[in-house]
Amino acid sequence: RSALLDYIHRATVAHKKKLPTMFLVILDEINRVHAKSNEGMHGLFDDTRQVTFTTSDGPLTVKLPPNLRFMGTMNMGYAGTFDLDEAMKDRFAAIKIKHMPHDYEVKRLVHETKILERQADAIVKVAKALRDSADGGNLSFSPSFRDCRRVAKYVRHGTDLREACIMGFLGWFEGDLEFTEQGEVKNPNSEVARAYAALTMNKIARLVRDVGT
Repeated sequence: RSALLDYIHRATVAHKKKLPTMFLVILDEINRVHAKSNEGMHGLFDDTRQVTFTTSDGPLTVKLPPNLRFMGTMNMGYAGTFDLDEAMKDRFAAIKIKHMPHDYEVKRLVHETKILERQADAIVKVAKALRDSADGGNLSFSPSFRDCRRVAKYVRHGTDLREACIMGFLGWFEGDLEFTEQGEVKNPNSEVARAYAALTMNKIARLVRDVGT
């Protein structure tokens, strides 16, 4: 028996006993597997409300109780992911999740990494500048909270804030960030140079320098 089959059984028992309990299954990053592998999950999301398991005794088709819901999460456009086929998309009600509010992200960084609030504020502002540039189609990568937390940990362990932002944020963009003796980016056409430009144009670079470590 699988964990999913056991969970469906628990939901079925609760429904039969008329218990006021709802059950939720979250299929995290559902587009990490090829659409062909997702075919067996169609019944989880459509009106048939049934799914077939392969067991040692052969195929087992199970009806889903009404107190059981399924939710799938996905990051669109990430390397290593696949497009959902039209059949799977037709079974979803899509909800786009926005980035967490600025103040909340700052407080969470402070709570999880123990850096100063002004340092966390600078990190989140840098991330927002890169996110805005990515949303505008200028960059291929949009920093997540995990990236902010990575930068914060660098700072926590003594790395200069500017260097931490370069290591934690700009390292994902194509190209090398190199400067001339005059302080100008050597290859302004690279993606990492465009990311750096997104920061300097928003005066974030100065903010990071002023905050320091």
